[in-house]
Amino acid sequence: MPGLAVRHPSVQADCTCHLANQIYSTGSSTCANLYNLSQTQTESKEDLLRACLVFACSTMDSVGKQLTRSCLKELIDFDEGAQKTFEQHISRLIDKDSKKILSRALATPDYRGELIEVVQESVERTSL
Repeated sequence: MPGLAVRHPSVQADCTCHLANQIYSTGSSTCANLYNLSQTQTESKEDLLRACLVFACSTMDSVGKQLTRSCLKELIDFDEGAQKTFEQHISRLIDKDSKKILSRALATPDYRGELIEVVQESVERTSL
């Protein structure tokens, strides 16, 4: 993922997606630097590399969850691939727990918004 392409004018350059892209780019660069550092392996450098890798993975997990929370609705609204993936995810969730998912969605005036919330919660419950 070399860059995050913003395809719709409602997604401004200063939005969460842009910030996440900057964080991703920095993380990618950091990982490349850590890999270069690992080429001269000693025990202490290996430990440092492991710690940095764990920290980088945790950061990326948090960024992914924040992006889901902040940008999922816009992404689903304006990207066909995201819409299809959203439909597939809802289908899997309904297969697992149809009564809970359907009753929650049907009990609100904004069915689609509630289903987006269900997907967001599903993503936030697990580590990427």
